[in-house]
Amino acid sequence: MHPFPIRRNTFPTALCCIVLVTALAGGDRARAETARIRPDAQAHLDRGLALYQAKDYTGAARAIEAAYALDPHRDLLYVWAQAKRLGGDCAGAVALYRQFLSEEPPPKEAEMARKNVTRCEREMASGAAEGRAVDEPPALTPAPPPAPSPPPTLHTSPAKEPSAKEPSAKPWFRDLTGGLLVGAGAIGLATGGLFLWWAHDQQESARRARVYEEVVDHTQKAETRQWIAVGALAAGTGLMAAGILRYVLRAEPQPGTDVALWPVAGGGAAAGLGGQF
Repeated sequence: MHPFPIRRNTFPTALCCIVLVTALAGGDRARAETARIRPDAQAHLDRGLALYQAKDYTGAARAIEAAYALDPHRDLLYVWAQAKRLGGDCAGAVALYRQFLSEEPPPKEAEMARKNVTRCEREMASGAAEGRAVDEPPALTPAPPPAPSPPPTLHTSPAKEPSAKEPSAKPWFRDLTGGLLVGAGAIGLATGGLFLWWAHDQQESARRARVYEEVVDHTQKAETRQWIAVGALAAGTGLMAAGILRYVLRAEPQPGTDVALWPVAGGGAAAGLGGQF
C-alpha cells in the first residue's frame, strides 16, 4: 500500500502535490501544507510507491532515494525511512527518521517518527544480543567410555485372554484432552483468519484515504493486525497438531507382543520385537 496518497497529474504541465493535514493547536480547524514536487522526481516517486505496494521495500527505498536527490522535500524522508525499516535496514531507517525530525514536521508526524525510531532501536539491540549468543562456541565434554556388552535379555509379555469383565477402551474421539487441544487450535486458526481479514480492510482504507495522517494510521493498524494474525495462526496450528498427536497416541498396543532390548559395543542398543500380529 502507499505510505501516503499521491495524486497523479491531470494535465501534462501540472505538478504533483502531496498534501499533509495537521490539526491546529488550540482549535478544531485544520491547515493544509502543500509541497510541489518536480516532475522528474515524481516519476521516481511513482515507481517507488509501486514497488512499496508490491512489498519490494529495497527497490522502493532506492527509487525514493532517487526522487529525494532530485527534489529534497521533507515528506520524502519519512517514506524513504519506512521503506528502509520494512526492508530490514533499521540503521538506515533511524538516520532518515532523525533527519526528518530535524526538519521540524508537525507534532503528530514527529511523534510517529519517534515511535518508529524507538522500534528500530529495540530491534537492533535484540539482534546484537542474538548475534553474541551465536558467536559463543558450545562447551565440549568428553564422551564416557563404552560399557561392556552384557548378554542379551529377553522380556516377554504373555498374551491376555479377553475378559468380559474388563471395560473396553474409550474410542479416540472421546478423549477430552485431545478434543480441547483441537478445539483451541480451531479457535486460534479462526482468530488468525479474522485478523488477516481485518488487516486487509485497514490496507484498503489506507489506499482510499486522501489525508497523510489517516494513511499512516491505517498502515500501522494493518501491520499490527498482521502480526496478531501470524501469532494466532501459529498457536492454532500448534494446538491442532498437539490434539491430533494426542488422538494418535490413544491407540493401544497389541497384546502378546515380545520385546527384547540389549546394549551393544560403542554405546548403542539393539532391540527385537516378536509375537502375534
